[in-house]
Amino acid sequence: MLEFVALWPMVLSICFTMPVAGTEPQFDPQQIDLGEVRTGQSRRLSLWLGNPTGEPLNVARLVGSCGCVRILDVPNTVPPRGRVAVPVEIHTLSATPGSHLWTVQALLTGSSRHYAAVSSIRANVLQEIVVQPPTLQVLGSGPTQHEIRVTDLRGHPIRIVKAESSNRHITVSEPQPGRDPLGRMVWTLAVTVGADLPSGQHQEVLTLHTDDPQHRELRIPISVTRRGGTAQRIQALPEQLDLVVGPGQPEVKRLVTLRDRQGGPLAIEYVLTSDDALSCRLTTGPGGVPAVEIAVSAVRLKTDRLLTRVVIHLSEPKGEKVIVPVRVVRQ
Repeated sequence: MLEFVALWPMVLSICFTMPVAGTEPQFDPQQIDLGEVRTGQSRRLSLWLGNPTGEPLNVARLVGSCGCVRILDVPNTVPPRGRVAVPVEIHTLSATPGSHLWTVQALLTGSSRHYAAVSSIRANVLQEIVVQPPTLQVLGSGPTQHEIRVTDLRGHPIRIVKAESSNRHITVSEPQPGRDPLGRMVWTLAVTVGADLPSGQHQEVLTLHTDDPQHRELRIPISVTRRGGTAQRIQALPEQLDLVVGPGQPEVKRLVTLRDRQGGPLAIEYVLTSDDALSCRLTTGPGGVPAVEIAVSAVRLKTDRLLTRVVIHLSEPKGEKVIVPVRVVRQ
């Protein structure tokens, strides 16, 4: 009996310090399994953020675990003992094949404390379509042109029937069909960021409409940071490179051409790379303009994601140089 009396205060202490179920804000559902999802498909989900407390909670932060998780509407507050809708869209265009776990995280604040809530989303991604690059990030001060390639890995190739941009200053060419070295169907599109796009940050979408019932739309996010002020005299087209090394590809090559905004002659003296996985070859582009063929070797690539750059030094105009940021992703 003495032992029971001695332990009773400790038992009370444990009971009062343990969290009580149902008193913490949480998502409904807390876990979602999408099963098998094909690359390029988007899924819209309806989450609910509940507040079981007796006071309104401010939503200080509501984010996805990566850029492929898009929060479509961010509420400001959650009413006491109420809940608000949180619509979410999952984009799988940049996802590698296999199992994936994404999360939606909320940070809420009350009068005296902070709360956190998490919802997890699982899916097994089946890769049928490869888009290179799956997202386009552009940093520049003038007009730029970029290339999008869509490769179908299946035996019955996809056909792109229409391409459109969400911004009239960003245009896309008619898709051109072709074949890669393995004989697979490849569609190539040129995306042009026009000179009239205002300075600042722009988040846009390039939508490719297809004849495939499983991939009716391929949505490619485009992030453009348009710098103001005086543009650099020598321009690289594209101003930056996104190289995606797909399964079984030993090497990926892209052409960078140069343009003098003042219309003068151009001559490349030498090119420097900052990573052994990249190699460069001097050549000429359309119209005989100086160009550099930049290649990434899958064998020399030491990581699945690489941020590096290529520096092009010119002998004419003497002393000029162009820096081309390069992002490499291995799928």
